[in-house]
Amino acid sequence: MSADKVLSQAEIDAMLGGGLPASGEEAASEGAAEPTVPAVVQAPSPQQAAPPPPSVAAVPQPQPEVVRDSELNAQGTQLMLDKMMERLENVGASVERIGQLERAVIESNAAVRQIRLDMQNMANQVQLMSSKVDGILSNLKATVGYRAQKTFTCGSCKTSGNVATRVRCTQCGQENWWGWWPEKK
Repeated sequence: MSADKVLSQAEIDAMLGGGLPASGEEAASEGAAEPTVPAVVQAPSPQQAAPPPPSVAAVPQPQPEVVRDSELNAQGTQLMLDKMMERLENVGASVERIGQLERAVIESNAAVRQIRLDMQNMANQVQLMSSKVDGILSNLKATVGYRAQKTFTCGSCKTSGNVATRVRCTQCGQENWWGWWPEKK
């Protein structure tokens, strides 16, 4: 039998059943003879040989990939922790800055409230002064000479604004003129 021969399923079944069927030519020449068992069983080729079983005394060695993975995991964890610490420091600085801004806003709000009070006080004072000025103007309008320079026009020469009146000192009785005269040319 050749080592390169391919067996059919029937031949494999016959071998397992105890005999090897004859090929088509051999079966015709031998007739109904019983199948024979091959005398020599071929050993598998070195390429087909199974690996030897592992030694019982061999101690398993740690895999370098596993060590590298754990080292990478530790390094990655440390990097992540470092980044988290940096971010926490940034958050802390931001919280402190927010606190400063809150204090500044509170101070600004207090200053704005004070300005509003001051402006309200000033508005009240302006209103009070305005009412006093209105009273003064009302009293002034009631005087004889009010707006005389602006409103007086002479009936004879038609000159406007040149008006005067005699006034007398009530202490000594001295009389004088008070008013506006034309410019001397």
